[in-house]
Amino acid sequence: MGNLIKCKDCNREMSKSAKSCPHCGSRTFWNPWKDPKEYIFAIILLGIIAFLYNFFKSSENDTPESVYEDSYAHERLEKQNESVKSCVKTLGKGVYKNKSLEWKLDSCHASK
Repeated sequence: MGNLIKCKDCNREMSKSAKSCPHCGSRTFWNPWKDPKEYIFAIILLGIIAFLYNFFKSSENDTPESVYEDSYAHERLEKQNESVKSCVKTLGKGVYKNKSLEWKLDSCHASK
């Protein structure tokens, strides 16, 4: 009974896999959104996979080493003169915006 749908023209039952209605010959295409119960599990599963992917992807960058390096880079930035700070700010807006602060400081020839 789960593999049967109603024809849109004659309203009689036919198989989901049929390319046309065996009763009236109408070319009927099965619309999965009329019976979304079959897709709820797949949608929930994809949502869980996407959540877990984003969760573990974001937690990779939060390792203690990267947090320490980031705080060291911020301390180093505070010690720099205005020209170096301006250089770092400029690099943060361009194609290098995804580079680390440490890399930007080194590129601007900041003192250690």
